Amino acid sequence: MAGRDDYRKIFEISESMLLAAREGRWDDLTALEKDYTPVVFAASPDESVPAELIAAILDNDAKIKSLVKARMDDLRGALASIAQSIKLNQAYRP
Repeated sequence: MAGRDDYRKIFEISESMLLAAREGRWDDLTALEKDYTPVVFAASPDESVPAELIAAILDNDAKIKSLVKARMDDLRGALASIAQSIKLNQAYRP
């Protein structure tokens, strides 16, 4: 039964992570990830875990990755804009 409990815990944390990502609570997402990783690595393969539960975990993971990628793209754009502004300021400085 520990296998199922492990996977349920993984699912619960992934649900919380997905909610945090959707709401833009990036610090919370990071904190939850610190709880998530050890549980994932400690989980043993268990054939009694319902396929639907594993599919839900994988679906949450894909959604979280997509939201994080979008956030990273936004941050990259903001940093590029800042870098461009710095270059312009330096170019026109007397």
